[in-house]
Amino acid sequence: MYKKGLAVGAFIIIVFVFFMGFISYNNRLQENLGVLTPNADHEEERKEDVLKTVKVPDLLGATIEEVRLLLEEYELIGVIGEEYTDRSEKGLVFHQSPNKNLLVEKGSKVYFTLSLGPFGSSEKEKTFIMPNFIGMTEEEVRNVAEELGLFVEISYRESTTTSSGTVLSQDPSKGVDIKEGTAITIVLSQEPEPQRVNVPSVVGQQRNAAVEILKNAGFMVTVREVDSTTQNVGKVLTQNPSAQGTATKGSTVTISVGKKVETPMVTVPSVLGQTRANAVEALEKLGLVVRIQEQESTDENIGKVLGQNPSANTSMEKGATVTLTVGKKAEVERVLVPSVVGQDRGKAEETLRDLGFIVVVQEEESTENQVGKVLRQQPGPEESLVYGSTVTLHVGIQVQSEMITVMDVMGLSEEEAVAKLESQGFVVKIERRTSAFVDVGIVMEQKPSAGTSLAKGAEITLVISRGVDGN
Repeated sequence: MYKKGLAVGAFIIIVFVFFMGFISYNNRLQENLGVLTPNADHEEERKEDVLKTVKVPDLLGATIEEVRLLLEEYELIGVIGEEYTDRSEKGLVFHQSPNKNLLVEKGSKVYFTLSLGPFGSSEKEKTFIMPNFIGMTEEEVRNVAEELGLFVEISYRESTTTSSGTVLSQDPSKGVDIKEGTAITIVLSQEPEPQRVNVPSVVGQQRNAAVEILKNAGFMVTVREVDSTTQNVGKVLTQNPSAQGTATKGSTVTISVGKKVETPMVTVPSVLGQTRANAVEALEKLGLVVRIQEQESTDENIGKVLGQNPSANTSMEKGATVTLTVGKKAEVERVLVPSVVGQDRGKAEETLRDLGFIVVVQEEESTENQVGKVLRQQPGPEESLVYGSTVTLHVGIQVQSEMITVMDVMGLSEEEAVAKLESQGFVVKIERRTSAFVDVGIVMEQKPSAGTSLAKGAEITLVISRGVDGN
């Protein structure tokens, strides 16, 4: 009986251990499956993302039916525009945006423009009688032109009989049959430019004489009196505007005329032998104005006053000028620089070195006939330099041309297109043209076209859309 109980107990223990092991194994299996499942889901998401995108097909040169089939195949939405052009046959696509091969999401919009053929070839053109714009304002003309589908070009002409901004003439004239899309020209009146005349110089003239001269020249005159020294009383000291320029006839010229001022008198002291600084200080304390002129002297007199004018003990008004002659160090030997522009490099260097100059040569690209010759020199000819100074020669060398392939900037904004072409080293010229189908500021045409090889620095012309009304 005891043994039977032991057997039953052992069996129960074995079953329990087996059951717990199975549960542990099952949990580990589920954990491993749980780790693998997210990776599988992620792979599916990546496949779905790839399936949502597509490369834009090439629509250029296609008919409207071919475009419809391509866009249906690529699951894209087409937005059509039409424009007169002689760059493509009528009914064919000559512009698209985005460009071919760009990766976009399915369902994206692709804008394309169909050619209506050269201007005047479309059956869609409307013909009507040219209105009379004479006497209208620019705004009124543009409103009518917009309703009729006309493009307006403006020029101006001076007129004294018609108010500014009014139409004086038009081309075509009224009553003429014209077609929708025609460019018309109107001439607007503008006020004549005011007459400008030379301003005469009257500085130093007596007041009455100056006023007469200015009035005879067609100016109004305003006189302003200012304090002055005795010798300048009654004379014109300044004028505004100044002479040598022009001003509108009938405008005002202001002249400043000297008037007498009661000025205290001072006695000029002797400053001979004093240093420049001490002499200037002594004279300025008395209210005198000091003018300095220098003169070569011996070493012991450098910086000292050698002479004065007026001399000591002279009575002068405060504000009068005293001229001091101050000693300075003798100049070192100086040599005139000869002209060597146009000479061969070797001959030019030899000429300058023989005169005691140090020669530095800088090479620059030049035309073939200037290779090896001096293009310019620094300093220029006839300048006086200290012996042993440096003269720089700019000598021509053969141009090393670099050819660059022009990139495609069609459909880009003006700013983007200019930046890309200038980064290639080209010079960009801008032309503007009205268009009913290309947004304002977008490149409609580039000349030369993309893919052309040009030398660095060559000029490329971009035609930028001005929109429908050309503003």
